[in-house]
Amino acid sequence: MASGKLQTLLYKEEIESALPPKHGRLRAAGPARFPADRDGPGRRARRLLDSKGYVTAEEFHRFACETVPLARMTKRIWTSDERFAAKVEISHFGPKPLVDAVADWTISGQDGRPIASGRFPVRTIPLGNGTLLGRGVARAGRRCRAAKS
Repeated sequence: MASGKLQTLLYKEEIESALPPKHGRLRAAGPARFPADRDGPGRRARRLLDSKGYVTAEEFHRFACETVPLARMTKRIWTSDERFAAKVEISHFGPKPLVDAVADWTISGQDGRPIASGRFPVRTIPLGNGTLLGRGVARAGRRCRAAKS
């Protein structure tokens, strides 16, 4: 189970690293579905793609879907006396641009409670990679305690 979770985190990291504008759309490969797959090798192959319990389809969809936000940070570990800043981009490959999109951001603690939040200006998000939404900036201060990521 732990190795599967690590595999998912590494895959997520790989996808996020490949999101600069120079890269194209992420495409997931999957097996073709034929009526003959009801039994035999096709059915066995599909079982390999079934959930193994370490990541749900919803969790996976958060970083591997048609629209994915990405916070570009200078580092991954912050202390409570530092100001957090990230450049926030979005990659969108849906059927059409997102017109008058509203993008909110939230930084949450390990307990799920918000530490800071904000809203980027309303805008149209075109098809493609690396569309800049803006910057998320926050100072954690006393509201944030040291926690495991």
